Amino acid sequence: MAIIDGRSFACIQDEKGIVFIFDLNKKKVIKEYLFHIDGDYEGISIVKDTIYILRSDGTLFEIAEYGKKTFKVNSYRTGIPANNNEGLCYDQKNNRLLIACKSNVIKGAPHKRKTNDLRIRSQIQKACKRSGICLRFESH
Repeated sequence: MAIIDGRSFACIQDEKGIVFIFDLNKKKVIKEYLFHIDGDYEGISIVKDTIYILRSDGTLFEIAEYGKKTFKVNSYRTGIPANNNEGLCYDQKNNRLLIACKSNVIKGAPHKRKTNDLRIRSQIQKACKRSGICLRFESH
């Protein structure tokens, strides 16, 4: 769940690729975004006018300008060396998305188990330059 403002929040249906915007005053879903096919979606975060969704395999989905009638969805393979990513949040102070890995990193991966800056592939780098957001991940 991600807070949008004092009266609404976004939540994700974790198997169908749907984001719901829920209005607390109206006590109902006021908007739905079908952004992808069935999957195992684990985290959601909002940064300005963009919604980010994390799939458990580490793929990050971006719904840019979600408030407009037409919205664009981008997906990015993060290359996180873990198969069970469970959490996504925005670190406003450092302007970055944080990804929490539930499982250990894959054996032989170039990343250490401690928190490291993610070595982002060129596709992610372009998205980060556009949004100004960087990524980090943690393994437990």
